[in-house]
Amino acid sequence: MVDNIAGHTAAQNTLGEDGLRDGDSLSPTTLTNLIQGVQGNGILRYQDGAYGSTRNATNTGDQPGSMVRAANSTLTVSGGFAVLDGAVYEFGGGVDNTITLDLNNGSHGTGALTLAANEEAIYTIFVAPSGGNNKVHYEGGSPVDTTTGLYASAANQYLIDYDTGGTHDNDKTIVLAVVRVQYVASGGGSNNLNIIEINDKRVFVEGSADYRVPLSVGTINGSGEINDGGNEGVNTIAHLNALHNDNGELTVSDTINVHWVSHPRYGTFSQSPPGASDAGYGQGPSRGADRSGGHVADSFYFAGRNNQQTGHYSVRLQGMGVDATSTALTTSGVWVITADGDSFFMLAPNAGVDITLQPEKDGTNYKFPEGHIIEVCNNGLGNIIFDDLSGSNETVGPTHRATFIYEGSVWVRCDYQSAIIAAGPAPAIYDNSGTPAFTSGITKAEVLTLLNVEDGADVTDATNVNAAGAIMNSDVATKGQIIVGDGSGDPTILGVGTNGHVLTADSAEASGVKWAAAAAGYSDSQAIAAVEGEATLALTGDVTIAAGKDLTVDTSTLHVDSANNRVGIGTTSPDVDLDVKTAGTTIARVASTGSHANLRFGRASSSYDAALLFYDNMGSSPALQWRIQMTNGGSDLSIRDEDGSPDGQEIMKFKDGGGVDINADVTIAAGHDLIFGDKTAVAALGAQVVNPDAGGGNPSAAEHASTQAAITALQARLDALIASLNNIGLV
Repeated sequence: MVDNIAGHTAAQNTLGEDGLRDGDSLSPTTLTNLIQGVQGNGILRYQDGAYGSTRNATNTGDQPGSMVRAANSTLTVSGGFAVLDGAVYEFGGGVDNTITLDLNNGSHGTGALTLAANEEAIYTIFVAPSGGNNKVHYEGGSPVDTTTGLYASAANQYLIDYDTGGTHDNDKTIVLAVVRVQYVASGGGSNNLNIIEINDKRVFVEGSADYRVPLSVGTINGSGEINDGGNEGVNTIAHLNALHNDNGELTVSDTINVHWVSHPRYGTFSQSPPGASDAGYGQGPSRGADRSGGHVADSFYFAGRNNQQTGHYSVRLQGMGVDATSTALTTSGVWVITADGDSFFMLAPNAGVDITLQPEKDGTNYKFPEGHIIEVCNNGLGNIIFDDLSGSNETVGPTHRATFIYEGSVWVRCDYQSAIIAAGPAPAIYDNSGTPAFTSGITKAEVLTLLNVEDGADVTDATNVNAAGAIMNSDVATKGQIIVGDGSGDPTILGVGTNGHVLTADSAEASGVKWAAAAAGYSDSQAIAAVEGEATLALTGDVTIAAGKDLTVDTSTLHVDSANNRVGIGTTSPDVDLDVKTAGTTIARVASTGSHANLRFGRASSSYDAALLFYDNMGSSPALQWRIQMTNGGSDLSIRDEDGSPDGQEIMKFKDGGGVDINADVTIAAGHDLIFGDKTAVAALGAQVVNPDAGGGNPSAAEHASTQAAITALQARLDALIASLNNIGLV
């Protein structure tokens, strides 16, 4: 494994020659890519976020933007994403895909020139927002004759306007590689190109975690850490502008936003509101401290402009500031609340104390973002007043809670007890040893009216309950009683029915129902008729036919004879275990959709035969004609003529181990041959000439010798014929 940028820095990619090592040739594309990277342009690499991936590689493992030589004049480029001028573009077919960039193809790039002998050129491969081959382009440089000692230069039009005057409004590019090509006589396409170097020039957009050092106006403490004193946090644009003696000049008229990390400024609890320069300003009485005396250590801030663009606000992007002091507030006061301060207030003002929470304004408009939420919970006996500057003086009374939402111009209230709050603080109801006593503002009669209960009502008194039209447990004390409606709005109790009776609807009854004897059961014939009436009967479980019952399908299509344990196809009276009768010429078909098709005939043991019988006259008087039978304990297979003379004569036997016995005449039809596997060729005897006695009288010795030679030759040929016939078993 190597550093994923080692292709650029140390030429560690395939065919890489130049990097940034001492002695390497420095390409201008390295510098232009770095400048593009400062603006945030570059390749967005999935592997930078996936730490278990092949992230330490240059052109292996589908590294986005990497490339390898495919042929003399083509490159295989891995796809991915690139950031160009703030927009993300998919190039090369996207992640996990590749494209083939052809340096001879005019639609893939520009500037390609035909090379002559001894010439070389530099091709710059880059990604642009459109065009090329899936947004991957090439731009060819001018060829040079290397015999003159010159080194080819890269083109630079892509640095100005990659589409040379097109209508695109994004002209940013990022270089993937610089490719060196040389002349080749054949195989290099129309421009005679042969790729000999691929120098990686990719730069990547930061894809790992965004590490930030928190801002503080303090110093480094004795432990080597940044001070986070109560008045040292940087929480607003005003704080940012004041970081130096030469103040920053970001004003509300500037359309610039900013985000950073710091800690909220904090102080200690006080009954008196802080001033604008005091630590903890913008928060509640706790001034940013929690109940244990601690404070928020780090927060992520964003600063922008309000809807009216008259003031800046700052907000924390994580968490909500909480003021939940356990100390009762004894003094009325006004606390200015800022957008970067607390958002949840759980306060306990004493009786007669008014705590006012006043959202910060720039003089005219609130310095808050639209949608900012402040929660107020009153745990005390006094009042909490929100937004006194608007004139609404929204009051959250004791034991109440309300949500205030900034809609961009005013604060709106979303109350948890709006009906009660509308009439002011609700008076308490006290338990006085079982006798209710009410403070002023609500009477006993009003409570009874709200509860819809009569004075002195006793829910345990059956008389009162029944008079009110309700039912008590004692009204249904008998097992089996049922409560039903009678149509008048009053419930009726139906008495217990007789054992075995069922509940039946009856409009003649006062209650509309009655107990009645159950109807007769469902007979077998009714059940069968119901089934037969169905167009389709779907059986999804096992079906068992009782012993002694037959199964018949479409009269004789299939019949199971339970009395004789036989199955008939085409007959309702099967004569054997499986009896198939049909008028068709094709009675059965046995086929295999696999590689073999077997039809098996067997016997119980070697004491029995297994035979295939052929009958004539099956329609009237069946007569056995032929038998193919396994004999000799299963060793042989014979064919027998069962109506011959004598019956059962074995015509042919195929013997176990080889050989065939034929016990009948074999007739070879005219025009046909009997061919044997082995033949011995016998030469023709030919004409034999015996020299006559040329001079008369007794033959000479020469004549005798000639005659003997002819006879000897004839004898040899006859012997060879006899041997041949003997070899094929004919003599």
